[in-house]
Amino acid sequence: MRRISLLLVLALVSLAASCRASIGSGSRPPFPTGAFVDDYGSTHTISAAEWRQDAYTRTQIVRWNPSARYILGRSIPKDSTGSSGWVRVDWIPLESPPYTWAYCIIAYDKPDAASAEAVTTAKPDTPRTGCNGFPFTRLKPAESPAK
Repeated sequence: MRRISLLLVLALVSLAASCRASIGSGSRPPFPTGAFVDDYGSTHTISAAEWRQDAYTRTQIVRWNPSARYILGRSIPKDSTGSSGWVRVDWIPLESPPYTWAYCIIAYDKPDAASAEAVTTAKPDTPRTGCNGFPFTRLKPAESPAK
């Protein structure tokens, strides 16, 4: 009986792990997750499943596309009046310390994932103007709080 229980537990753990891995398509890239500050002073906390900007903007990451350097996600409304539209965020690596990468929201509040993914206006080769005529927003790692 103990052996059957152990096998059942192992099967459930394996099933849960495979379900978690199949959410969205594309795996998280070798891309920095964690806490960041942008060049406007906003804070960003990014995990494999969610992107938070300051205390009021949250995006559920549905799909990573590492080769094309973008994510698709859904806005998580702060209240019932907020939008839960689809977004596409393109990113580029930077070699300008302390900034390590930059992003551009090129699609916002789209009705579905296909509409957001179809927007391809970002111009990563010209990051100073390649985000719908504006610069990509640069990010650097947030400093750890002093202890």
